[in-house]
Amino acid sequence: LRHAAHVEVRSIDVAPVAPGATRTVRARIRATAPGRFPFEGVIGVEVENHSGSWLQETELWYSNHPENVRQPQRLYWGEVRRGNPVRMLYHHKNVSPATLVVRYMLVNRGDTPKRVAVTLGDAPSDKNPTRAGYRAGEQFLKYWLSSGAEIVELPPQSLVPLTVRTITVGQTMSGLVRLDVLGSEGESVVVLGDALRGMNH
Repeated sequence: LRHAAHVEVRSIDVAPVAPGATRTVRARIRATAPGRFPFEGVIGVEVENHSGSWLQETELWYSNHPENVRQPQRLYWGEVRRGNPVRMLYHHKNVSPATLVVRYMLVNRGDTPKRVAVTLGDAPSDKNPTRAGYRAGEQFLKYWLSSGAEIVELPPQSLVPLTVRTITVGQTMSGLVRLDVLGSEGESVVVLGDALRGMNH
């Protein structure tokens, strides 16, 4: 994802997928970036219903320092290891003088592909910090109670967006996520959180 690029999913054709089955769903997206023509169209996304073991989270991470973000900066760094799933809360308010883009990335520093089971509750940014947190928690709990997750594949030496939110002055972005690295013992993935300058700069 290029700096300050933004991809919005306008609609997605979602239907139940039987255990072990694979199907392609259609999603209408809009992509924009500074100095580039916007793109809007339909893409196909292959979805597989993959069953696996569900381990209880061993750690709870907080990305809340600072809660009030005054400038572009690093917000979080953490390493998730195979066999030690984590739950992470992020909650940040933009108190800078301009729009910010808050981005959390999954980073594969290795030379082999990695797979991460992701359960995500990521609500739209809101002027009301309590409402932002409530909506994120409500989304997360729905999937967590059913042991549901999406499998994210990370190519070697890659960064894959977990969430990217544009937050205007006074808005809060909030989310809850469960991360479980799949694969061989000793494999790990890094989580990076950053506040970047918005597209009006």
